[in-house]
Amino acid sequence: MRPILIHPGLHKTGTSWLQAVPFSDIDIFNNVMSHEEVDAYLVRPHEWQWDPQIARDRIAIALQKNERASVNVLSSEILTGNPFFGSREAPLLARRLREVLPHAKILLTVREQGQWLRSLYQQYVKRGGRLALPDFLSGSSEPQYKTFDFISLEFDRFVEEFASAFGRENVLVLPQELLRADTGVFFEHLSSFLGVEQIVPKDEWRRAVGASPPEGSDWLLRLANSFRDKPLSRTSNTRFDWFGKQLERAAYRLPARGTRYQVELPEELLKRSNIRLQDYCPTPLSTFGYLL
Repeated sequence: MRPILIHPGLHKTGTSWLQAVPFSDIDIFNNVMSHEEVDAYLVRPHEWQWDPQIARDRIAIALQKNERASVNVLSSEILTGNPFFGSREAPLLARRLREVLPHAKILLTVREQGQWLRSLYQQYVKRGGRLALPDFLSGSSEPQYKTFDFISLEFDRFVEEFASAFGRENVLVLPQELLRADTGVFFEHLSSFLGVEQIVPKDEWRRAVGASPPEGSDWLLRLANSFRDKPLSRTSNTRFDWFGKQLERAAYRLPARGTRYQVELPEELLKRSNIRLQDYCPTPLSTFGYLL
């Protein structure tokens, strides 16, 4: 029986590349749900309407497909919640996944928190966010309205949640930095964890997926978001959408201006978190600049 791998993120840790390239290789992986299906069957249902059998039935059909693949995979970073608003759904989603796929193995990909936070902010602006970085991180809001929370930087909390749901032995952590530095070793660890024949990266996997704007262009993208209809800047007035698109294109053409996103991180908190994270990771996190 081939293993079932759940890869629930985290966001901004190479998830798009993994999904678009290796996890889409039908010689090795059988994808059981798209992002849209993950949202429809696992994330979006209200807790009062949640029925795990509906998701089980949908996945059962997909598990019968692509018999040549050696691994079933469900990969979607939305399964760790929305980090723009504090990843508050993460514990609930881990429990839902346990109800639907109790025998799955879990791969969590992580990234050094400083780099992760800068990349997350870029994604926030790309998706229509209008706040400058200090305001995005401030957490100030009216009661009930959710904002970013530094607790999302404590990656061990996500890991422990999945370990509690699926068992410590069924959770693996691998850093995005290892994926970039040595894809072969990354998949060696994953193959061993899954108990399958060594997954060897193919030449055709050597392609980039997606593009990020240069750091320092956020001011122009935030201005563009005032005229565009985006998930974080919804508007019914699209009369000036063309102007927003022109500003967006200009932002991507700006020359890099170095690291403008300077953030003071809670170092002691991150050290405690990363020490616990290391227990699930077979490669030294300190090699890649994680605070330990």
